[in-house]
Amino acid sequence: MLAFALREPRIGGSVVNIVVRPDVPFGKLMVNAVAGELFARQVMIASIDDLLTMKRIANRPKDQLDIVALEKIKRGEDPNA
Repeated sequence: MLAFALREPRIGGSVVNIVVRPDVPFGKLMVNAVAGELFARQVMIASIDDLLTMKRIANRPKDQLDIVALEKIKRGEDPNA
């Protein structure tokens, strides 16, 4: 996977990860994607299941933390609890 992050230029600002070459085929990502709004523009966002797949493949320490949070979100739980 090839990705890069866009960060707001302030402490604690938002981070948006842009996936250029995903581990999941692009067609599958688009079929499963959900529409959202970012900076007053509509964007397509990878589904939780596809995010989980990509996080499991990358398997970095921060991905392992994200997996726990995404699984909580998927179950309807608070990811910060």
